[in-house]
Amino acid sequence: MKSKLGSNSWRWTDTIQEQFYCHIAGLPASLPQYNLESWRPLVNWAQSLVQYRCNPYDGAWS
Repeated sequence: MKSKLGSNSWRWTDTIQEQFYCHIAGLPASLPQYNLESWRPLVNWAQSLVQYRCNPYDGAWS
């Protein structure tokens, strides 16, 4: 992914990576929202799927 982003590769953070894994592994449970947001906290994708449906924020469902 980083090679495809070129000069914007710095935007692909660990948080974005974990959200990506979560949404891919969690289909269809990760729906209806499939989003990647750098402001979300870093949470392991498996934990994020179970607790937050891939959208962690302040320890609550988002």
